[in-house]
Formats: sequence, C-alpha cells, structure tokens
Amino acid sequence: MREVKWVDKSLKLNDGVELVSRIWTPKDKGSWPALLMRQPYGREIASTITYSHPEWWASKGYIVVVQDVRGQGSSGGVFKGFSQEPSDTSETHQWVRSLKECNGKLGLYGFSYQGLTQLTGTKDSKPPDCLSPAMTGIDLKNHWSSDGGAFWWNNNIAWGLQIAALKMRRENNSLGWEEIRSALENKSYLRKGLDLLKKYDPNNFILEWLNNLNQNKDFQEIKLISSWLKKPMLIIGGLWDPHLGLSLIHISEPTRPY
Repeated sequence: MREVKWVDKSLKLNDGVELVSRIWTPKDKGSWPALLMRQPYGREIASTITYSHPEWWASKGYIVVVQDVRGQGSSGGVFKGFSQEPSDTSETHQWVRSLKECNGKLGLYGFSYQGLTQLTGTKDSKPPDCLSPAMTGIDLKNHWSSDGGAFWWNNNIAWGLQIAALKMRRENNSLGWEEIRSALENKSYLRKGLDLLKKYDPNNFILEWLNNLNQNKDFQEIKLISSWLKKPMLIIGGLWDPHLGLSLIHISEPTRPY
C-alpha cells in the first residue's frame, strides 16, 4: 500500500466565497484519478461512519477530496441547503480536475446530502466520469420532507437540529449547542425540536419545508442533467430506505410524472 499525505486547500468561487477541502494523495509522484465528496458535516469526518477513511482510497492510487459545502465547516458563506449546490458543485468539479495531482478523471461518492450533491450541477458543465449516490432522493417534497404529504417529523426535526448544532459551533454558541445536544440525546427533540429550530436557526431549511407543506407552497425543483445520468452510476439503498423507490424511478425516467 502507498504512503499517503493530506493537505487543506481552498477554492475561491466566482462570487468570492471560499470553500475548504481536505485532500488526501499518494506520496508517490504521479497524477491520479480523483474521488470527491461534498458534505455539510465536517471534512475531517469524511462520512467514515459508513465509508472507508480517505487514506485507504488514497493508498490505492486515488486523490480523495472531501469538501465543506458553503456555510459549513471551515468554508465561507451562508448555508442554504440544496439550493446553493448546483453552481458550487460544477465549480468544484472544474477545480478538482485542475489540481496538479489529478489526471483529469473524476468520480463522486457519498450518501444522503452527499448523494444529492453528486446529481446537481449547472446545465452545461462537464459531467463527472462516474457517480455513486447512496441513500438519497431527488424531489425535495416527496423524497426528503414527507411521505404522502405527511411531514417526516422524527427524521427531519433531528436532521435540522444537527445542522443547527453545527451552526452553534461555528458561532461559538456553547449554550445553544448544549441545549440542542441534550434534546437530541434525551429524545425531547420530538416535543421541543421545532421551538429549538426557531430559536437557534430560524432560516433552517427544515422549517422552510414544513411551512411549504402547511401552506401548500411549491418546493425547489432539483433539475437532473441528462449527460450526467448517462455516466456509470452505482445507486446504493436499502429495503427500508425512504428515498429509494421514487428516486430510482426519477433517475431512470426523469420526465415521468409521479
């Protein structure tokens, strides 16, 4: 196995916001294909609760880039959920391919939020060479926020509070972080979670989703890019994965109505 090194690098986007990535590379001289994960939970974690550590992939001859999305981790800007990702994703793809250690080949991986960042980009951007979106959805209303119009209270309130807790950490708000952490640990978030979101993160996208459902408002539409869907894609999901069914239909037949 190859020895591995890592470094943090920043990409300055066209709007001036800087996105920070941790990059693992083989110590050997050469150029390598790149694996990219774009996520909101901290590049140091790199979703290793479900995936091998980036060092393992790098030891096999890959560059591994794990990026903090806009407004999360060490990246600049304000986090707005999925609405920010198409342009940020495409600019990141171009940047990764331009790295001196990269041979121009780009594969994407990740689950949940990190799955959807693989499927969204600007219309005319170059597609990745391969993708592996796991446990993810396309339609924000039907795949992410609700089942048959009923809001996923447990999943979404807990997820929203996870994002809010990360916001508290960025703001050095230890009181807010502790209150959210306690509610998640003792399960009181099922009763108190909505009020905590309104108190500590009033612009949280989970609140927007709940309001859209209550007010029968339209959700943001995630537009798939046909050239990307023609690339090799490994879709991973489980029997009880709530995102799986409609997502498979939507990816294979993006114009099919529900």
